[in-house]
Amino acid sequence: MGICESSRCHLTVGDALWLLQARDNVKFLSTLERHFRSISSGPLGGILDTLPPLMNALRMVWIISRHYSDDARMGALFARIATELCDRVDSAVMLHQLFRMPAAEAMELLRVSKAVLESWQSTYMQVREKIEASGRDARWEFSKATLFARSNYMAEVCGQLSEMVEIVDDFFKFLGPELKAVTGDTKGIDDVIEQVQLMVEPVETAMFNVFDQAHAPQWKALRAHFYADNEKVKAATRELIDTSFRKLRSAEGAFELLQNFKSIKSRGAIQQQMMNKLVDILEQFLREIVAAQEMFDRSKANPPLTRNQPPVAGAIHWSHQLFSRVKLTMSKLTAVEPEGTWRQTPVGQQVHERYMTLAKQMMEYEKQWFQGWRENVDNIAMKHLKQPIFTRHPETGVVVVNFHADLRVHMSEAHYLDRKGFKIPPLALQVALQEDEYRAWTESLERLLDFYYQVVNSLTPVEVSLLSGKLADLERSLEPGLIRLNWNNRGIDAFVASTTKAIQDFQALHHSVQKNSAIIEKLVSALASAKLVADLPAGDEVMELQEFYEHMEQHRAAVVESSVQRYRSITPLLGKVEELVAGTNTGKSPQLAG
Repeated sequence: MGICESSRCHLTVGDALWLLQARDNVKFLSTLERHFRSISSGPLGGILDTLPPLMNALRMVWIISRHYSDDARMGALFARIATELCDRVDSAVMLHQLFRMPAAEAMELLRVSKAVLESWQSTYMQVREKIEASGRDARWEFSKATLFARSNYMAEVCGQLSEMVEIVDDFFKFLGPELKAVTGDTKGIDDVIEQVQLMVEPVETAMFNVFDQAHAPQWKALRAHFYADNEKVKAATRELIDTSFRKLRSAEGAFELLQNFKSIKSRGAIQQQMMNKLVDILEQFLREIVAAQEMFDRSKANPPLTRNQPPVAGAIHWSHQLFSRVKLTMSKLTAVEPEGTWRQTPVGQQVHERYMTLAKQMMEYEKQWFQGWRENVDNIAMKHLKQPIFTRHPETGVVVVNFHADLRVHMSEAHYLDRKGFKIPPLALQVALQEDEYRAWTESLERLLDFYYQVVNSLTPVEVSLLSGKLADLERSLEPGLIRLNWNNRGIDAFVASTTKAIQDFQALHHSVQKNSAIIEKLVSALASAKLVADLPAGDEVMELQEFYEHMEQHRAAVVESSVQRYRSITPLLGKVEELVAGTNTGKSPQLAG
């Protein structure tokens, strides 16, 4: 027995060997530390990348380490790794939250968990085969039950849970707002959703650990109860589909729903049930085509127009809108059944024949409306554009703007039809492109006539007689618009400017005549009201005769002198009026006579 030279420590040979072995263990286990840390606290998915290098590292420890070359010791290390791995998955999959998570997240969690558990055994077996194939190193003969019984059972449960989550998700996807929108049976759908929730509740509230193999009988019974409830929900769902699709409200929505569910990766039973309803939807679509045909036949002679729409474009728009609803539904049907197998059914053949008949009729209807308009629009436009810009109202004789309503209609037709892709005749297109210019002309001409009649209607009968010559000249200024100018003429703006100036000049003349007439009227009123006999002065004293005579004579003389001055001032005023009205200052103009 050897004794340590140190006075502070006495080791036996056995103790020294144990110390050396402990140091070797620390060294070897430190190479595994990062792998152990990844298993215990790293991302669950990262364990899949950790297991292959971990197994290779364990193989090196098995070969080199004197301590871990023992089956019992190495087996215990493997068992502890297996336990940690299973505990990690057990803590990650929380059953009470699993069905409340988004289905994609829950299924991904279960997929990764199952892959980690399965990879534990598969990676072990791959390294074991390499060891056996090398023929140099001792074989791994550890207890498979100890290492893999729990992980294999948990992997199986993960797969079963994933299947259950998928079943529940299929139900919730199917029983969504799209189905409510199409069928309108909100209550029936909500009732089935409640059954799905009740089906999941026992699994969420299980009072045992489903990953514990000791509770395998309870888990089997719970799964049996779940699948029994699943069959009941399937039956309720089929009944809901049968009932709802018998009273379909919209074939378009139903085809769209079919298309949506065709892209959903369901388990197949619900999807097949939906696809079996294609005949019911085709029957609804046939009813919609017949309804569109009846509405077309009933209203095509006098189609309903939206506000401000011209008749031709309005009729085409009505026909187009009526057909577009049917066409949209057909596009949804084609998306659901791109191979066209639906035409092989009797109702499918009727749908196809009715649809094609309606399409041809509406295309011909739109073509006839446009053809009739196109053949006449140029002649009608040219006829109205050559008309004078003014005309007299047949009853009142009042001058009005002569922009025919048909021109406005044809311009509107051209704009609408051009937007719908119809080829507009050149003249009609040119007229439509000048719509803003025509609108500006008509508005300026209407303002001109409003100004004209505002000035003319402000004249009194005496002024009409006095200014008859000037009125005639003013009316003649409108004659180009009544005779010579038409809507093809580029001189409309110049005509408006010159006529507006003529009206303004007449208005200024009228104001001057009014001003002088007011002065003359005031002077005449003063003459008419002159009193030659004076009033007696106030008081009780009686005047002497001579005094009375002188008082009266003085008053008379003053009044006569004032009246003579007023009378004489009228003459130049009348001369000025004559000069304004007749252009003379002779005092003898017949226009001022009477």
